[in-house]
Amino acid sequence: MDKQQIDELKAQERAATPGPWMWDMRTGCKLAQIVTTHSGMYYVMQFARWGMSDACPVFQVYEKYDGPVDERRGRGMVRADNLAKSYPGKEHHQGFDDYIDHPDAIIMVAARNALPELLEEIERLQDALATETKRVDEMTRKYDEEHRQRVEWTVAINKARGELEDENARLKARAEAYSASGLTPEECAELAAAKREGRLTIRKHECEDYTVKPIKMFYRRSGIDGSESLGVYQCECGKLWKIRSQCDGATGNDDIWLSVGESARGYEFTLAEAEAVLAGLEGKT
Repeated sequence: MDKQQIDELKAQERAATPGPWMWDMRTGCKLAQIVTTHSGMYYVMQFARWGMSDACPVFQVYEKYDGPVDERRGRGMVRADNLAKSYPGKEHHQGFDDYIDHPDAIIMVAARNALPELLEEIERLQDALATETKRVDEMTRKYDEEHRQRVEWTVAINKARGELEDENARLKARAEAYSASGLTPEECAELAAAKREGRLTIRKHECEDYTVKPIKMFYRRSGIDGSESLGVYQCECGKLWKIRSQCDGATGNDDIWLSVGESARGYEFTLAEAEAVLAGLEGKT
């Protein structure tokens, strides 16, 4: 159905008595008519006796055929034979091939004739809607899947970024500890080699002055009255010690031995310091 046909059908619908309509059948008084279901039940079509054995439709005639029914100004019911007109081109058949020139009569025929095509168009639009709905659903599913993947990727990226930042912070702290330890590259390499070769494992062993050797000295001072030194030592068993050695001519020896994690009398041997020593030794290898 093209636009011209649709416009024509819309014009016919506007001219007809506004619906909804219904049949009003009264068998008790032998009355059959079509009336509106609104505005006080306006007559749309009735029947009048026509001759001895026929009935003729009767239609409500208005001054205008547009707008609400109570504004059309009715002029009474008129028999269809008084509304008859010849079809265009069949004027010579007047009285035989006429039609009822009334909007309600016209819309009855037009609606019946248009209904099959309208139903077919409705089915076509429903099929098109179903196809489009399926396409949209598939697009939505793909979008949801892509969105889910993007969320997973974002979470994974943020997790990796966090891990990298943590690792960077750890390495930065270790580097700062290495720098603060004051170890030379050669000393760091030696300590790393000892760790790698298993020489730093703790064994049942008593570390003594004669079993340790210095691998990092922080200072050595000596004078007339005595001497003092501070450094990191490694025992032959592999254990690390931070030793403050002091010898005084009047009071004798006063040594402080600190293993990793210990502190005493203002001195401490931190894990970071030990790691810095090890890292320094690894860097030398």
